Amino acid sequence: MITTDTFVFYEHEGEFIHIADCSISEIQNSRGRLEYLEGYISIQYYGTELAGAAYYDNIIPLWKNIIDGLSEYSENRNTIIFFPDNASTMTLHSVNQIQIVLGLNESHYALTEKEFFHALLTSAREFFEWLGDGVYTKKSRQLEMVLVNLR
Repeated sequence: MITTDTFVFYEHEGEFIHIADCSISEIQNSRGRLEYLEGYISIQYYGTELAGAAYYDNIIPLWKNIIDGLSEYSENRNTIIFFPDNASTMTLHSVNQIQIVLGLNESHYALTEKEFFHALLTSAREFFEWLGDGVYTKKSRQLEMVLVNLR
């Protein structure tokens, strides 16, 4: 079972918290204008975390880069996703119609493609809905297109 979750840094608490445990208005109040939002995407495979807080970055462009990368993957069956503010990369490479290799820097994991993309895209949708404000409508539309292309 593959699960993914988004965590953001909540300055008031001094720690990363799950987006379900705070509102964007709480985060904005603690950080002023929302130009930079520190966070990370947790990817777990049967309870083992493959990616977590060690991969924290500016979460808004990170999610945008991931959606762009998934869009590219849907066309080419492989992609490299760059983290916006650090040297980390995520690579996705199709092994066959069922499996994908997820690379996080030097670590590689064989995962079920459909399950991984479903988990990742569900979390992306939750994140952009959490951001709200209609600002990210274009990314939301792109997300829907990626979902259609990967089915």
